[in-house]
Amino acid sequence: MRPLWQRRASRRDLVFLVVWILLAIASFALAAHYTTKIVAISRKPTPVSVIGVYGTTTMRGEYVPEADYVSNDAGQYLWITLPSSATKVLLSGTKGAKCVAEVSGTNQDWKSVPNARPQVTLNTNGYHGSVDAFDVRGADVLKCSLHLGSAERFTTDALRLYYPSSYHALNDANLFDAPKLRFVNDASSAEHIQVVGAAALGGAVQLEPGDDAIVRWDVTTQESLRDLYLVIIGTLIAFGAALTIEVFRKLIEIALPD
Repeated sequence: MRPLWQRRASRRDLVFLVVWILLAIASFALAAHYTTKIVAISRKPTPVSVIGVYGTTTMRGEYVPEADYVSNDAGQYLWITLPSSATKVLLSGTKGAKCVAEVSGTNQDWKSVPNARPQVTLNTNGYHGSVDAFDVRGADVLKCSLHLGSAERFTTDALRLYYPSSYHALNDANLFDAPKLRFVNDASSAEHIQVVGAAALGGAVQLEPGDDAIVRWDVTTQESLRDLYLVIIGTLIAFGAALTIEVFRKLIEIALPD
């Protein structure tokens, strides 16, 4: 029997071996790539969204303002309902965003009202940077096209909500905080909302002045995509394993005696 290194495999056998080895490596590499993708954890800091509603002394006796974050096929936007005594709203991350203050007329048609957007600088424990100060006097609603939150994990988004007190935010003794601000995540793909650093009530976040809360939620569309990736990963591993077996089988055939 001739030694293995002296035997001659056909060109066809060698081509099959090279193709199968390359395909097996590619299958395992893709499986590893998708596995890393769905288990990765973001190392970026959770983005901070500053939201504050301020007005006259009568605000303290009025209903709690509500900030609804809506995400659907039409886009993402923050919709803040305002007490009649509200005069200013602070919002961060609105650069380039379309924002409009609106008031309902007698026939319930919405009419836009002017809203100046001067910037103020915050330097607090919760936030350092510039935010927009909207003039909302006479408005019922402030609506901004905003995308809130970022991917913390493949299926989880996170957001920091900071509600600065009027003293730290505007340094204006004539303006008072809304005693609470209710934040509701109405994103169509959000579920299992978790809150750390503030009170949670019925899936909503109850912010008090000075609160710096982290909100997390599962993204249903990403969960569906993760399940698809798991099927693809399993298929790639099975395909790569089958190719590896064929490579060894072919090597054994070449190594057998003539």
